[in-house]
Amino acid sequence: MKKNNRVFLLIGVVVLALFIAGTDSRESIFGHLLPLTENTVSYYCREGVVQATYLDHKVHLALPDGRSFVLPQVVAASGIRFSNGKVEFWSKGPNAFVTENNQTIYSDGVAGTVRYSGDTAIFTDSAKSFSFCYPKRFRLSGKGIGFTTDWRAGATEPGMVLAMVTIPKSYMPKTNFSEARFIIGKSSNPEALKHCFEEPQGSGTQRKRVLINGVPFIRLAFSDAGAGNLYETVSYRTKRGEECYAVEYTVHSTNIGMYSPDQGIQEFDKAKVFKVLETMAQSFRLW
Repeated sequence: MKKNNRVFLLIGVVVLALFIAGTDSRESIFGHLLPLTENTVSYYCREGVVQATYLDHKVHLALPDGRSFVLPQVVAASGIRFSNGKVEFWSKGPNAFVTENNQTIYSDGVAGTVRYSGDTAIFTDSAKSFSFCYPKRFRLSGKGIGFTTDWRAGATEPGMVLAMVTIPKSYMPKTNFSEARFIIGKSSNPEALKHCFEEPQGSGTQRKRVLINGVPFIRLAFSDAGAGNLYETVSYRTKRGEECYAVEYTVHSTNIGMYSPDQGIQEFDKAKVFKVLETMAQSFRLW
């Protein structure tokens, strides 16, 4: 009887140890065991998801190719930089990238979380200030580090690209579809705020007021063409505090007349592409 008690006690100790170990670690989306800490951040890059656990003057980096590194912090002109002399991780605000031997291997990273519901991915930014849905077959990323005029179409003032989803040409092969991009951006620049609802000149813009999840937006639709290329943009603009937000998408296609019949290029299904992008825009929610 005493022997059985010792066996049960041993089993209990093992289970408790496993439980404690389970509370101190978690399995990442790559299969690595990482420390369970609020300092772990997922960066969604063009090439895959990079997971970074920020430690004291170093970072534990888990790459989607299965490799992991512990990199010491080094001097950076801007943002936070970690390097072992070969692999380098650089982050600033919600953005990051990774280089190896001075070549970028994971680019345009954006911090946040993604959860899935069937074929739909739901992204929430790291600051938990907004979320939106997109088809999980498409790639989520940011767009560089720091300020850029790419935060909305036609911008001349600096802002931030908060998230970007790219629909590649392969979505509609053998058609004149080139690419589509969905971008969420914002700017607190005074001039950007002043011109937040301004439409591009000479573009034949269509303008109307709409609501997206209870938030008023100005919807602008315009296009640009040149050298056989057509860019059609729908841009939703709103102000929140002292910031101008842009939720917009641009569809790039080529003139079907540029192709000879023997190439077999067909007119792409514009309604289908715009429906996917519009659904993404309508899912945008400011928290």
